[in-house]
Amino acid sequence: MISDFPAEFYTIRELRFTMRQMIWIAGYLITIRLGIWPVKPPNHVEAGQREGNYPRGENKARTAVRTLKTKPARFERPAQIAAEIDWRLGRCGSWGQLFLEKYMVEYTYDKIATIRGMDPDIAIYRVGKVLQYISGWRRKNVDMDDFIGKRK
Repeated sequence: MISDFPAEFYTIRELRFTMRQMIWIAGYLITIRLGIWPVKPPNHVEAGQREGNYPRGENKARTAVRTLKTKPARFERPAQIAAEIDWRLGRCGSWGQLFLEKYMVEYTYDKIATIRGMDPDIAIYRVGKVLQYISGWRRKNVDMDDFIGKRK
């Protein structure tokens, strides 16, 4: 489906909002917004696991005695992640749209520059700054303008 994106797959538990993961998520953002996480490939092994090594071990007695907690709905976590990414992109203003055009719509930098009436180098710079701003485990406590000023 997606050709220009990293070939790896991330489960929700593996998500750390790294730059590479943000590019990967942008390619699937439409379905993630709908609450559908991309399908896990059959040969995928989660980080920190080997064949036969499962999270929580194989202790069946522990799982049999569970409290009556309600599990979140299947769509809940993907929708929360999409909302977080949309919030971060919203703080980027029009530069956030450049990021979506590059990684969600898969436009080239030249096409983005032609549509927006700018130099391709400016488009590359802005998309890179947006990627830096939206990446990271926590939200940035400064707005995009201050973030760019600190990075120069």
